[in-house]
Amino acid sequence: HSRSEQAMRDVIRSLPDGVYRYDEVREDGLHEPLLFKVAVEIRGDEILVDYAGTTRQQRYGVNAVLNCWYAVQLAGPAPLPSA
Repeated sequence: HSRSEQAMRDVIRSLPDGVYRYDEVREDGLHEPLLFKVAVEIRGDEILVDYAGTTRQQRYGVNAVLNCWYAVQLAGPAPLPSA
């Protein structure tokens, strides 16, 4: 656990501090388009993710996977640790 955490913190620390935004990504939400607004703030070895303005929670399993994927993509091209 601590080795994985340290590896992830090392990757995050290698990214420039700042706020990165990804707005107005629309995907098929089964019954309506979904709007994703993501602000990712990198501070040292921490990431804060804010989804304010994103389409409300849906009844179906369409929220978490896409939101998490977009947030990770914002973090940059550094490879993420798998162990």
